[in-house]
Amino acid sequence: MNLIRNQRTERTAPMLPGVLLFLALAVLSGCKSAAPVATAPPVERVATRALIDPRAGATAVPRIAPKFDKAWQAFSEGRIEEAERGFNEILGRTPTYGPATLALAAVRMEQGELDRAQLLIEDVRAVGSAPAAGLYAAELAYLRRDLENAFTLYSRALTELQGGEVAGTKNRLETIRKELFAARLAAARDESSDEKAIRSLRSALVLEQDSRAARTLLVQRLIELKRFDEARRELDPLITGEGSESDEIQQALAEIDAGKGRYQDAINRYERVMRKSPDAPFAGRLNELKQQWTDSNMPRHYQQALDSPSINRANLSVLIYWKLSSVRFAQRLAEPPIAIDTDVAGRDELIRALALRLLPVDPVTRRVEPHRTVTGSNFLRMAARLLSLRGTPACAGGVTEGVEAARASRLLAACGIATDEVRDGDPIVSGRAAAKILERLDRRLTGR
Repeated sequence: MNLIRNQRTERTAPMLPGVLLFLALAVLSGCKSAAPVATAPPVERVATRALIDPRAGATAVPRIAPKFDKAWQAFSEGRIEEAERGFNEILGRTPTYGPATLALAAVRMEQGELDRAQLLIEDVRAVGSAPAAGLYAAELAYLRRDLENAFTLYSRALTELQGGEVAGTKNRLETIRKELFAARLAAARDESSDEKAIRSLRSALVLEQDSRAARTLLVQRLIELKRFDEARRELDPLITGEGSESDEIQQALAEIDAGKGRYQDAINRYERVMRKSPDAPFAGRLNELKQQWTDSNMPRHYQQALDSPSINRANLSVLIYWKLSSVRFAQRLAEPPIAIDTDVAGRDELIRALALRLLPVDPVTRRVEPHRTVTGSNFLRMAARLLSLRGTPACAGGVTEGVEAARASRLLAACGIATDEVRDGDPIVSGRAAAKILERLDRRLTGR
C-alpha cells in the first residue's frame, strides 16, 4: 500500500510547480472567476450498442443480480475494463453462469476481438445456459458483415425469445433486413449470369416484395433468357399498381409480346411510348421489331436463308430479292440465261438474280450451282455490283484501282456502307450478316 501511495505521490509531484504557476498567472491577469473543470466526453459504444442484456430469457439469480447490474451498467456506459473485472468476478464464483460468459463475449466484441468472442458465444450455445446467445451470435455475424447469417440468426433468436426485453432487437432485425436486401439487389445488378441474377433477385423480393426496382430487373433478366411466361407473371404486380404506364413497364410488355411472336402488339406499345416520350431511346429497337415482323411474314425459304450460318448462291439470291427494293421491283429485265439446276427453294428469286446478271452460268454445263458456298470476297463483290446496278454512284467515283474484292470493300466504305460483319478472307458468310449489309445498301440506294 505504501508503494502504491509513493507511486501516486511521484506521479503527482511534478505537477505542483505547474499548478502554482497557473494560479499565479490567473491572479496576475485579474481573473475574477475560476476556470470550468473539463469533463471527459462520454464513451460511445461502437460495436455492441445493439446487444441486449445477456440475462434475457435466463432464470434470475438474485444473489448475482446486484453485481451483474453494476458490471452491465459499466459496460453500457463504455467503462469496458471495469465491466470486464465485474464479469470475471462473477464467473470466478459461478463458472457455469452463462449470461456472464456472454457479457465477456460482448466485451471482446467491443474490443474488436471477434474470434475470442465467437468462442465464448459457442461455449454458451453448446450448453444452452443463456437463451440470448443466439442474438449475440447474430450480432457477431453482423459485425463480420455476414448479412445472410446475421439475418437468419436474428430471425431464429427472436422466435425463441419472448418478452419485452427483445423488443428493441426487432429494429435491429429490420436494419439488417434492409441492408441484406440492398446487398442482394446490388449483387444481382453486378451479376453477368442471368440465372444467378434471377436467384439473387428472387431472394431479394422475399425480403421486400414491393420493391419495384428488384421486380423490374427480374422481369428484364427473365426476358433475356426468353422465359416470357415467367416474366409476365412477375410483371403482374406492377401492371395494376401506380406507374403501370411507365416507359420501363411498357418496354417489358412489348418485349414479352415480341418474344411470343405478337410483333404488331409490341410495335404498337413502342410507338405509344415514342409518342408520349419522343426522347425515349427506343427508336432502334422499334425498327428492329418492325424488321422482325416483316421477316416473320416472309416465305419460309427466306427465313431459312436468314437463319443459315453459311449461305449459298440460292440463299443469297433470296436475301437480295427481299432486302433490296431496287431488285424486287426492277422492270424491263432481260431474259435470264438458261440454267438447268434452278429447281431449288427460292427459284423465282434465283431467276431474278440471273436476269440481272448477278450470278454466272457456266456456258458449257449450263449450271449456276445454287448450292455453292458464298465466301466473304464473293459477297463483297456482289454488294459492290448491287451498289452500281443503276450506274456508279458519285460517292464511288474515285475508287478505281486494286484487286476486285479489296476494291469492292473500298467502294462500299466510300459510300458509307459498313461491312464489319463480313471480311474479304471469310470462308463463309452467315445469313444475318449478309442481311445487315444488304439493309444498309438498300437505305443508301433508296435515300432512306
